[in-house]
Amino acid sequence: MCRSTPHLATVESLDPLTLVVYSDGSLSSEGAASYGFTIHQDKVPIFDGSGRLGPAEVFDAEATGALEGLKAALNLRELATQNIYICLDNLAAATCLRGTPSDSSQDVSLEFQALATSHGAIQVRWVPGHSGIPGNEQADKLAKAASSLPEPEGAKPTLAYQRRIARQKPKEAFEAWWSATAPEQYKRLNLMATTGCPPVLSLPR
Repeated sequence: MCRSTPHLATVESLDPLTLVVYSDGSLSSEGAASYGFTIHQDKVPIFDGSGRLGPAEVFDAEATGALEGLKAALNLRELATQNIYICLDNLAAATCLRGTPSDSSQDVSLEFQALATSHGAIQVRWVPGHSGIPGNEQADKLAKAASSLPEPEGAKPTLAYQRRIARQKPKEAFEAWWSATAPEQYKRLNLMATTGCPPVLSLPR
């Protein structure tokens, strides 16, 4: 069975007035985090949007895309009383939006949950990515295209971004030091140093 079949069957069974928001996040090779969303009603796209984040990770972009998609759906005032489905292909982000927020983008998750609670007819669903679901594919394209937008002025780095940089910087500094100070015989043999435990020392005794 195709991975997208259960979701497509669910969409077919929905009331035609139901709003289905597909959202996605992206992190470009240059490190630009961005999001996109599209709102469908009766399987027809009726609104979409996208945006760029400051220093962030793809998880942050996924959560922000879902929040912005929900806000846009609620702003369709003549439709805002209808049921709203939020569909995203990042299981971790979907889980945090439905339950305990992650440390990173916690404010985004809490705002999403507050809006969902006040509206009272919102469901968050995980959908498989890159499986031919039209709304998901459209959100993916919008998110990727938004990476070319300028970074928001004054945007603060997310916690997930700061954690990655904190892990990455010492490693980069050590590699630069080793490259500059390694003995010539080590360089000729292409021997590399590591800050972690060498695999040979991890073997069972």
